Amino acid sequence: YKKAKENTPFQVKWISAGPVTNSARVEALQGDPNQPGTMYVAFGSGNLWKTTNNGLDWKPIFENQPTLGIGDIAIAPSNSEILYLGTGESLRKNRNFTMPGTGVYRSDDGGETWAHLGLEDTWHIGEIAVHPLNPDIVFVAAMGKFWSESTSKGIYRTTNGGKDWERVLYVNEDTRANDIVIAHSNPKMIYASMWENNDNTNIAESVYGPNSGIYYSSDGGSSWKRSKNGLPDKPKIGRIGLAVSYQNAQKVYALIDNRNETEGNSAEVYQSMNGGVTWKRSHNDTLRIFPGNNIGWYFADIYVNPKNDEEIYSLGVRMAHSKDGGQTFSTVGGNIQHLQPSPAQTLHLDHCELWINPFNPNHLALGNDGGLYVSYDKGANWLHLNNIPTGEFYDITLDDQEPYNIYGGVQDNATVYGPAKEWNPHKHDPWKYLWIDPWSGGDGCVTQVDPKDPNTVYFSRQHGDGLRKDMAADTSITIGPSRKKTSKENNLRYNFVSPYFISPHDSKTLYHGANHVIKSSDRGDSWQIISGNIAESSKPEKNSWAA
Repeated sequence: YKKAKENTPFQVKWISAGPVTNSARVEALQGDPNQPGTMYVAFGSGNLWKTTNNGLDWKPIFENQPTLGIGDIAIAPSNSEILYLGTGESLRKNRNFTMPGTGVYRSDDGGETWAHLGLEDTWHIGEIAVHPLNPDIVFVAAMGKFWSESTSKGIYRTTNGGKDWERVLYVNEDTRANDIVIAHSNPKMIYASMWENNDNTNIAESVYGPNSGIYYSSDGGSSWKRSKNGLPDKPKIGRIGLAVSYQNAQKVYALIDNRNETEGNSAEVYQSMNGGVTWKRSHNDTLRIFPGNNIGWYFADIYVNPKNDEEIYSLGVRMAHSKDGGQTFSTVGGNIQHLQPSPAQTLHLDHCELWINPFNPNHLALGNDGGLYVSYDKGANWLHLNNIPTGEFYDITLDDQEPYNIYGGVQDNATVYGPAKEWNPHKHDPWKYLWIDPWSGGDGCVTQVDPKDPNTVYFSRQHGDGLRKDMAADTSITIGPSRKKTSKENNLRYNFVSPYFISPHDSKTLYHGANHVIKSSDRGDSWQIISGNIAESSKPEKNSWAA
């Protein structure tokens, strides 16, 4: 990458045009407990960023490396200048590209410089854990390749700062390492979760299995035993997150995506008081943070207050908070303020990462699909640090204005548009929303601007949901064709992000791609199918195609 960049004959200078108002999905997050104004935040495909002034300014500190996909970051508890970075997103999505990585990196100067430590064949890193006293002892939960065969998965350990690695836990080809935690009070006690997650392109059917489970080690990771007593014993076990008490190495929590339960009930918290030997579900009531029983693969992280091991946070579509060891939960919401102006009025959904300040547990940093939020009162009030230009665009388009504008749909951050000029971090973001859902997000997909009438903009949401907007009136109407037609043979099926475009010959004519090609000659008011079923296959497992 570096060589190609240096030798390219095209001396193109790239500038950041934004936006920042809607930020992006946070994949990893850490704060420096010795300097609480210093934080590191990584976005799935948006690099690693650092602030030293509590989020007022940010600097990308990994952009000259051969990958932008980040899985996890860990700060050595004994020396906060030492960072370990696992590359390759840990969230496997079949609806859009999941950026792979090139292994593990280390910095000894707070991210100023980096050294590559190997494990490049792991492709995707789920978690990194650093020994609380020895910064050279590190464990990596490796996920391996997502879409092809790979044996470089499991728990890896180094005892010499990454010079050498040893795989200390492996289950089988279909089972990845998802999480690993080291007990602060006794670093020989280590807990890991393994996740059966095969290469099937159908996410709903490939993110659980009987080989998902919890393992524990009492000798620093040299040997492992699988926990079974008290845990769900049916085969559909999905992603598992772990958290261990800072005071009691025997006390550990697990958030389990138990897909054997009825719809909406798959999120379950379990507690062990004897180092993982036996477990008990902590709550009687339903924990509704994985609605629909098909979304636990997206999060399943759990965290414990470093000063009070009865207080835990469970992450899902919403964040659940317990003060009694997981017996009862309340949903975290709170009042929201934005650093940059934003119409969003609620805490964004889909929570992926949480940092709790070990010296002041009232201080939280929360990463979700809407970016980074900081609270100093356990979530009663949040400041949205929406000043990092990392939106994950599914698609972009331009209009014909002078100067021209950029339009695009963003992963879980609606559809936005703004001027094609360099972003100024010291001024308000000039970008605006075409639309935004009541939960401060929603997936924006493809956008098209009428070449003869810039006042007419077409945009879409997930699964072919198309709309037409009158910019002057600020009104939108649904124009997408129905997913179900009158005959069974012509039922329409859409990819999560479905393509469409305006005819270059007639701006009133639109073409939309589903399992059939469909056409409108009246700006989307009516549609007709003009092709056969182009997604039909003799192989039933292949139900969608792309070109």
